[in-house]
Amino acid sequence: MQSGIEQELKIHGSFSVAHMLEHSVGESAGLECKAVLQETTQLIETKLATNGKALRATFNADNLVVDGDFLYYMADAAATAIQYGNPDKLCNPMVEAKKAGKDLVDAYAKYVQEYYVGVNVKVYDREYLKNTTIDEYSNYRSWWFQVCTEVASFQVAPSNDSIRSSKIDTKYHLDLCKYVFGDGVFPVVDATNLYYGGTKIAGSKIIFTNGSQDPWRRASKQTSSPDIMLLLTENATCNTLKCLTLRVTAWSVFPIGPATKT
Repeated sequence: MQSGIEQELKIHGSFSVAHMLEHSVGESAGLECKAVLQETTQLIETKLATNGKALRATFNADNLVVDGDFLYYMADAAATAIQYGNPDKLCNPMVEAKKAGKDLVDAYAKYVQEYYVGVNVKVYDREYLKNTTIDEYSNYRSWWFQVCTEVASFQVAPSNDSIRSSKIDTKYHLDLCKYVFGDGVFPVVDATNLYYGGTKIAGSKIIFTNGSQDPWRRASKQTSSPDIMLLLTENATCNTLKCLTLRVTAWSVFPIGPATKT
């Protein structure tokens, strides 16, 4: 295997690792925020069942006509704040809204519009994911193909104490995979782990940038090799390392002072 610096990798295909991902989100959010988010999810589920059209409009997500797709969008909006090291942007306004007796769904919609606005809602629409036309968001279809055929890592709701909707279960993911990619598509995780080695990587001089709060760290290598470790700040899955200034000498890696943004 080639030496190098790798993003936090989903190196171990699994159907169950996603339960740990969801628990990690709750741990990083803290008990108070977690409870508020769980209540918000319940309110969203109720409104979706009684007046889904109005609820979707509140989140500018009218095209997400499948309830599961909409609820997945709701779950991702919260998890992303944790994944990229910004729990306060999520938790502060939500906890404040709860204490002030404000509508939690409206507060969450405001958070989504202000923080998660950079994500195009259409990438959660299974009709869009099914389209093979290449555009600037085609990487989402590519990611789902890897999920649906190799690694799984379905982001399902745990059987208890979950923040995301219980409707985001294994069946939802399998149905999505079938709808987007057709019959016969199934994540062969055992073959994937056998081919790539799972956590027993046949390589060295590789840096895994596992974020301390990033939920996806559970899908990566958990036990460090005896080589030097480097602690970097402000990094997460799917981030690049362009903002970091590093000196690499004979694979003894250390920062030249604080990480700087370009």
